[in-house]
Amino acid sequence: MKPEKFNGHASFETFLVQFENCAKYCEWPAKDKAAHLRWALTGTAAQLLWGAEDLSYELLLERLKRRFSGKGMEQKFQSELRCRRRNRGESLRELAQEIRRLMSMAYPGEKSSLSEHILRDSFLTSLGDTELELKSGNESLQIWMKPLELLSDLRCLKMQLSRSQLGAKGLIVKWLVVI
Repeated sequence: MKPEKFNGHASFETFLVQFENCAKYCEWPAKDKAAHLRWALTGTAAQLLWGAEDLSYELLLERLKRRFSGKGMEQKFQSELRCRRRNRGESLRELAQEIRRLMSMAYPGEKSSLSEHILRDSFLTSLGDTELELKSGNESLQIWMKPLELLSDLRCLKMQLSRSQLGAKGLIVKWLVVI
């Protein structure tokens, strides 16, 4: 097992969790952790190594956290969460994962019913389907809990309706009201 590389552009928190898991599994002492951490840095992140050859693991980690950690950037992630929309070709599973990641960065440690509400609303908004968003809000669907099932059913229905040359839009809206 070896740690992934970190270039300064990916999530530092994700990298750090993976690195710490690897270090724990391999039972590295602090000196080895520092060497492996230095090896794992590339690109912009590796620039922190300039003049830091003698830093301990703890001090090197503190430097990385100050530079790349999301701490103190909650507002940035909250804005990203509000503005996030589904990309062309992006699967619902990928979208849901990204919304969860942004949520954890925007509201670290938050595990309340309000955070679940924000999470669900952010997911619905990211779909870019205003009708679906309004229907789910008014009828309090548990769409966030089963987004893949419900939206897969909707996609199948749209395909069936378009194949049969029926007025898909009107029928889909009626189908959503039934849900």
